[in-house]
Amino acid sequence: MFYNHYDVQPVEPIGLWEEDPFSGKVQSNYIFGRGSTDDKGELITRIKAVEYYLNYTGDISCNVKYIVEGEEEIGSIHLKKYLRLYKEKFECDGVIWESGFVDASGRPIISLRQKGILSVEFISRGPSRDARSSLEVLIENPAWNLRVLNSLRDDRGKILIKDWYNEARDFTTEELSLINQEPFDEEELKKEYGITNFLNNAKGIEVRKAFAGMPTCNISGLLSGYVGKGSKTMLPAIATAIVDFRLVPDMIPKVQFERLRKHLDEHRLWVMKIMKQR
Repeated sequence: MFYNHYDVQPVEPIGLWEEDPFSGKVQSNYIFGRGSTDDKGELITRIKAVEYYLNYTGDISCNVKYIVEGEEEIGSIHLKKYLRLYKEKFECDGVIWESGFVDASGRPIISLRQKGILSVEFISRGPSRDARSSLEVLIENPAWNLRVLNSLRDDRGKILIKDWYNEARDFTTEELSLINQEPFDEEELKKEYGITNFLNNAKGIEVRKAFAGMPTCNISGLLSGYVGKGSKTMLPAIATAIVDFRLVPDMIPKVQFERLRKHLDEHRLWVMKIMKQR
């Protein structure tokens, strides 16, 4: 069974797009647009691959099923119920997830494992409305409370929340063997993102292990006050941070969320809500 989705991440910042993000413009054998790789392009590729085999060989060597949804980017909130409702229809021997890519040398890559996601929104509230910055001597600026994010992980990427790694396990011998066999061009990845080294100066097998099976704590977005051109001397009424945690097998989003909540108990200004669980 192939799993894919057709919904996409938001297009912002819209000003960085050179074309309409939903135009699907084709240029030099590339498709430019939101979702061209995640995940509309991969969906169409899989459909066309099966179509090719049916047209040119008359049949394929196994049964193929597709499940395609439009809620992946908001946590697939109805997928579990749907699968249970039509359990027999979706019986299969294996599932190929949405991920996969072609590297710089043209090699198709299939990766081991798929991490889950827990996304949370932190909201710090201050005055009832924006105020002049001169009033900061009297009114607390909620943006300063975002420093609570520093308590979540250290500079080496280790998550500091108590018991966060309890369910995380080491790779099996078979998994390590598969990871070692997977083509992974470290220098090409550095070049693509304009960096000179990886976190903790990781190399070789440590890079592969981190990418396949290390939990993460990432700040996806920060928003507070005025962020336009020039200066606007204001004290914002609200400050928001979006944080996503990549989870490895046996980590349950609800369990990890409760651990996060306990970690933040001492910070009584926070209002949190779960945005996405996968």
